[in-house]
Amino acid sequence: MHTVGPRYSSGSKKELRELEKCYENILSKAIELKMESIAIPLISTGAFGFPKKKVFN
Repeated sequence: MHTVGPRYSSGSKKELRELEKCYENILSKAIELKMESIAIPLISTGAFGFPKKKVFN
């Protein structure tokens, strides 16, 4: 599953919370669809510049 995530600028604009909401929405949808497995890419870590270390924490 994939979704559009927030652009990262400095971390002061609540980007991390917006990113968390993306993951929460994906997981909610997976539960709604009664999915048995799911793969989620590292949302916003490519062109949108989110630091991978912040996503993994």
